[in-house]
Amino acid sequence: MNQTTLRQWRLFLAVAETGSVAAAARTVSLTQPAVSQALNQLEERVGERLFDRLGRGLHLNRAGQQLVPEVRTLLAQVARCEGLFQEPGLEVALAATHTLGDYYLPPLLAVLRERHDGARIRMEVVNTRTAVEMLLSLSVELALVEGPVSHRLLKAQPWRDDVLVRVAAPALAARADAVRPARTLPDTAAICRPPSTAPPRRPGPAWTTACTAPRCPRPCCGMPGS
Repeated sequence: MNQTTLRQWRLFLAVAETGSVAAAARTVSLTQPAVSQALNQLEERVGERLFDRLGRGLHLNRAGQQLVPEVRTLLAQVARCEGLFQEPGLEVALAATHTLGDYYLPPLLAVLRERHDGARIRMEVVNTRTAVEMLLSLSVELALVEGPVSHRLLKAQPWRDDVLVRVAAPALAARADAVRPARTLPDTAAICRPPSTAPPRRPGPAWTTACTAPRCPRPCCGMPGS
């Protein structure tokens, strides 16, 4: 008794998903006659027409529609069997604070995916406190943060230096006191956020006026000086 083959089922699914022998042939890198022959052999062996021929196109009939989910399950199971003893692909779970996760890391992770085909990377964009909690709960393996981290179970080390640029409206920057030398920066009031909060997408209640001076006489948000 003739048996169907995995090759025939794969080609059947390719034709079902693309809607034509020509498109399926391009997808699987075979000639059109080879795909047509495999499809005809499959229909002969199951004893049922699986497609309606309309011009150059093929449309799944009722029998073919019944087979599609079964074939997908079959091929997925075969793939699991084939990969059972293969080396697992790269898997990375990490947490990153907002500036790093939204702007700095995406191009670096794109390069990582190019170098490691099939790599699965999961990144959670959170604030520093949440990133530390995720590390301690083993939800992630690595955290890249901008805030200070001090915990006896964690090892923290510098990764990259960031540049702080002062930005002001043109009218304000034109004033002499708005373009002070860098050495006077500790005496300059700044807009900052309370500790362990995520930066909002736009200025809002989380932003407040504070001062970076060690012993500043001006009222501030209660954050310690530098």
